[in-house]
Amino acid sequence: MIIGLEGAPGAGKTTLVEALTQQGVIATVPEIMIDLEATTGEGDFIVNDELKSAAALASNGAIVDRSFMSTLAFNFAYEATFGRGNYDLVRGEIVRRIMKGSIVVPDAYIYLDIPIEVSLDRQSPTNDTLWRNPNIVDWSSRYFKHILGSAYPEQRLLNVDGRLPERQVLEASTEFILALREDGQNG
Repeated sequence: MIIGLEGAPGAGKTTLVEALTQQGVIATVPEIMIDLEATTGEGDFIVNDELKSAAALASNGAIVDRSFMSTLAFNFAYEATFGRGNYDLVRGEIVRRIMKGSIVVPDAYIYLDIPIEVSLDRQSPTNDTLWRNPNIVDWSSRYFKHILGSAYPEQRLLNVDGRLPERQVLEASTEFILALREDGQNG
């Protein structure tokens, strides 16, 4: 079972991944598996998505901190904000790699939802400056909500208010993961 973890910057994804790892609930795959200093474009992030997929498959079940869906959401948001971009090309390449099997579609998702202003306030100073653009955060959040909400039934999508205390986010996520495991063993 592979679970994608999504949400705006500052939603608490990394905090949740660290807590799930510490609790031993599920194996985790980090957000970045490439050398960011050496990136030259979106192709590198697609390679990053492939590396994360391979790591998730090798772990025999994991939560992935930002799946390929983040690559798509960012490109969609960039194009919606600036009126130009590579969304169609990136989407086509990701679909090709999904069909090839080098990028895996998660079985379920956890989406940490926070308002734009909370995202902007919580962001790490090391985040890419584009993520500090409220339009990028807004469009990517809309993308996640639309795609995940229409593609995943309720039992395969957990929406969590990222403003909740960390303990509550961890409890809700752990309960969701355990229910998915139980469902997988019974189905």
